[in-house]
Amino acid sequence: MAIITAVAGGGGGGGGHRRASGSAAGGGGGGAGAAFERHYDVSSINGETVTVQVGAGGGGGAGGTTDGSNGSPGTGGGNSQVRVGTTARYLFAQGGNGGSGGTTTAGTGGSAGGTTEFPGVAGSSSSITAQPGAANRTPLSSCGGGAGGGISTGGTNFAGALGAITNGPTLLQAGGAAQSGNPDSNAAAGTAGGGNGANGTFSGGGAGGGGNSSGAGGSGGNGADYGGGGGGGGAGTSANGGTGGNGGSGFVRIVWIF
Repeated sequence: MAIITAVAGGGGGGGGHRRASGSAAGGGGGGAGAAFERHYDVSSINGETVTVQVGAGGGGGAGGTTDGSNGSPGTGGGNSQVRVGTTARYLFAQGGNGGSGGTTTAGTGGSAGGTTEFPGVAGSSSSITAQPGAANRTPLSSCGGGAGGGISTGGTNFAGALGAITNGPTLLQAGGAAQSGNPDSNAAAGTAGGGNGANGTFSGGGAGGGGNSSGAGGSGGNGADYGGGGGGGGAGTSANGGTGGNGGSGFVRIVWIF
C-alpha cells in the first residue's frame, strides 16, 4: 500500500493599482493550491515507472506604474501530479489561481485552485472604504493570500488584508522542514500607509500590502510552502502600486507501507 499526497503551487498575488487624483484604488491576492491524498495498492504497479511532477509557486504581479494604471495579475501556481506507467495521471492537484491586478475597486482575496479532496480556502478581501476583516481558516488545506490595501476616493489609505490560515498542523506540512511559529497566527498585514505584508507560515497565505495615499503601495507577503497564495500589493499614489507576493511551492509525498 502507498499513501500519496500532492499539493499544487500557490498562485502569486496581483500588483496594486496606482491611484489617479480623486479616484479610489485597490489590490489583489493570490490563490491557494489544492491538495489531494489517496491510497494505492502497490501490487498493481508490477514494475511500472512512477513519474512525479511538483508544481512551482506562481510569481507576484507588478504594481501600476503610471497614475490611473492597474496592477498586473499574479501568475498561477503549477500543477502537481503523479503518473503510473504510461496511463493517464493517477493523482492531480491543480495550481492556485494568480491574483487579479488592482483596479479602482476593492481587492479580492485569493481563491482556491481546483476542487479536489481537500480544496484550499480563500484569503480575505480588502476595501476602499474601511479596514479589512478577519482571516478565513481551514483545518486541512493550503491558504489563499490576502488582498492588497486600498485607498478611498478622498485619499484615506487602508491596511492590507490577512491571508487565510490553518487551524493547526495539516497534512500539507508533513515531509517538509520544521517551521517555527504558531499555525493559528496570521502573517501580519501591511499597515495603512504602504506597509509590507508579512510572509505566510504553515501553508498560510501571504498578507496584503498596505495602501498608501502619499507614496508607493506596500508589497504583498509570499505564500508559505506548501501551496500558500501570495498576498496582493497595496495601492499607491504618485508612486507605483505594491508588488504581489510569490506563491508557495507545491510538493508530492509517497509513503510506502509494506
